[in-house]
Amino acid sequence: GVRGLIPRAVGQAQHTRRPAIDAHDYGGVPEAFDVVDDGADAVTQLTDLTGTVPVLLTGDNLHAAAHIADELGIRDVRAGL
Repeated sequence: GVRGLIPRAVGQAQHTRRPAIDAHDYGGVPEAFDVVDDGADAVTQLTDLTGTVPVLLTGDNLHAAAHIADELGIRDVRAGL
């Protein structure tokens, strides 16, 4: 059923919300965010401007963070914070 699908979808999601009603957790609701078209260019410009290596820090899961970092050209990813 649906309950079996939620854990798999949450594990693959780029972002997850956990709705609660009357203090009861109804599980994760997967969401996905897209990187803007010029996001990688912006990261490159910031890297060139500052001379530092970018780091992606996020509370999202590693799978989601790695996907976004790859699109942006960021190699140092720290997820689940």
